Amino acid sequence: MIPAAFSDLIVRHRRAVLAAALMLMCLLGWFDLGVFGHLANGGDTPRGAESAAATAAIRENFGHGGTDAVAVYRSDRWTADDPAFREGVQASLSSLPPGVVTGAQDYWNTGSRAFLSEDRHSAAVVLSLGGTDDTAKMASYRTVRSTAHPAGIDVAYVGQTPFYADTTDLARSDLARAELFCAPVLVLLLWLVFGSLTAAVLPMAVAAASIVAATAALRLLTLVMPVSVLTLNLVTMVAMALAVDYALFMVARFREELDRGSEPARALAATMASAGHTVLFSGLTIAAAMLALVALPFDYTRSVGVAGAVTALLAVLTSLTLLPAALAVLGHRVNTLRLPVPRWLRNPVAAMQSTAEQSAWARLGRTVIRRPVRYLAGALVALAVLTLPMTHARFGATDHRTLPQSAPVRQATEALSRDFPALGLDRIQVVTQFSHSLSSPEGSAALETWKQQLTALPGASSVHVTAVSGRSAVVTVSGPKSPHSGPESGPAADLVESVRALPAPDGGAFDVGGPAAATVDLRQTLRTWLPLIGLCIALTSFALLLLAFRSVVVPLKALLTTGLSLGVAFGVVTWIFQDGHLSRRLDFQPNGYIGALEPVVMLALLFGLSIDYELFLLSRIREHYRRTGDNEAAIVTGLRQSGGIITSAAVLMLTVVAAFATSGVLMVKEIAIGIFVAVAVDATLVRALLVPATLRLLGDANWWAPGRPPSRPVGDPNAADAGATTPALIGRE
Repeated sequence: MIPAAFSDLIVRHRRAVLAAALMLMCLLGWFDLGVFGHLANGGDTPRGAESAAATAAIRENFGHGGTDAVAVYRSDRWTADDPAFREGVQASLSSLPPGVVTGAQDYWNTGSRAFLSEDRHSAAVVLSLGGTDDTAKMASYRTVRSTAHPAGIDVAYVGQTPFYADTTDLARSDLARAELFCAPVLVLLLWLVFGSLTAAVLPMAVAAASIVAATAALRLLTLVMPVSVLTLNLVTMVAMALAVDYALFMVARFREELDRGSEPARALAATMASAGHTVLFSGLTIAAAMLALVALPFDYTRSVGVAGAVTALLAVLTSLTLLPAALAVLGHRVNTLRLPVPRWLRNPVAAMQSTAEQSAWARLGRTVIRRPVRYLAGALVALAVLTLPMTHARFGATDHRTLPQSAPVRQATEALSRDFPALGLDRIQVVTQFSHSLSSPEGSAALETWKQQLTALPGASSVHVTAVSGRSAVVTVSGPKSPHSGPESGPAADLVESVRALPAPDGGAFDVGGPAAATVDLRQTLRTWLPLIGLCIALTSFALLLLAFRSVVVPLKALLTTGLSLGVAFGVVTWIFQDGHLSRRLDFQPNGYIGALEPVVMLALLFGLSIDYELFLLSRIREHYRRTGDNEAAIVTGLRQSGGIITSAAVLMLTVVAAFATSGVLMVKEIAIGIFVAVAVDATLVRALLVPATLRLLGDANWWAPGRPPSRPVGDPNAADAGATTPALIGRE
């Protein structure tokens, strides 16, 4: 419950609040500049896993062993045996500023054929880049990419840092395009909803302030932890969607109070006590759900969890401070600058805005409560059918295939795997420590025996030693080549387990890394942690909803219906991105699996977003029920009062996520499509049919809590719409 004193404070100091907010936004906007330069690669390799230990061992003993970057030089004119080829490659690297490249391995300084293609017209150079973190290595790579261009030789780059660079460039352009698309479209839609340009601009102002504040928070977060570059796109999408939704709820309720004859100050107090209460608990629920991701041992989910929680809270803060101050200044002028609605749009807009007794929402509510079993069964069948594809979902780690086929790093990576079997970045890397130096006869014999053991494993098609240092070696193991032999495939996982089951060389030890091993560790980590994360989110949301509604049944029902929406989202994402349906229309290449961490992020994010509409609808229903004690009338009244606003909010949120669904980064596209599906289903099947039907069947039991007497009317039972002018109804017993 938002105290009335807070509303009074905002009203008294409304101009000071606006002036302070404007100055703060200017300062934060300046601070936000260059935020992309401080974002990291993130990662989906679990901390503490064996694959992470293998990566650390390579970094310590071999200068990253090619995990920074691999430069692939190709000449149709020369082969690697021609002096011109060698001199061109070496000259391009020697021309770089000092410290940009700290180490390079190639055919000419190692003598290994692993660095040559079969036709000898291509040569790979494994680069260790200068810098101690992702940001510094990115700067070094950009210098290499812009400088190292030998005459007559083409060069392409592969590896972690080039992948990160291409992802950053693509994420930056995707974000700019989405923002440019969203701003005018959202203003147009808000104008159609409100019929007033002044009212339409307010949610956009709140959204802009939320995005600026969230970006600044993300920039500060980079000072204490690695933050994935894709987090900025997700944060912007969430900030825009939540801020517009929250502001829509607030402005619509304020205008509703003004229409009832309330003075602006009283209308704002009623708005803060009702819609503001809903906004507060919605933001807290989303923040709590996102914070659960921090428990997962992944840099990516940790950064998304913290950033998502902060973003939700900032959206609440701007909606409950900046927006009320603007409403207090405007008063009745919030309805100014009315613009005519085009004739061809008048009926749909009127249907969304209408709260009359004979509106479509009221008729729908009366129809559902007359036949609750029929509508409940129909909705459940539809949701079950949409959820079915989830039963055959397969999960894999993030790699170059998350980028579009036109991305240079994706093309180069596929060429590297084809032309340089021993250097392919999808190989299993066995980082082995021996008891003797590998330059000694004993060490050389032990390495040869180890290679033979690995070669004898079922599914191992080739084994190569790609790096040697002292008593350590990196041995890459390749599986059988087939269209379905990626790191996420069953044969790749089986080969990883077979390697790990081998006894270590006498007196030595080994760790198994590479994408296939990281995928095995990723799946195992999620199997361990995901049920706990889901339980944590459910319990936290239940506690917040219990506090919001003072009921045990309503939170339980909300968790169940939200779970159904999540199931549909996961099912449709599987059907689209794993099975490949709509791939041409959505402009992506299906990989036969979905990213393993995307459903985790969707779980936390969609749980909170789904609760958002549940809170708004149930708040209106409970408001009327506490006034009259009539459960059926409360359902109809709550649905007709909130149905149009929920539909409008859903349309606005769908617009935002649709813009981000055009992203070229498959991870962002999957999450955006998942949100789109969940919101669409939530605002139609769930909130319009499933929730009213279950509320009707449960009757007065909806509002039961242990030790609480049956609810009694607290106002005039005949005043169906008057309760909105009593600010303290929601959340108070």
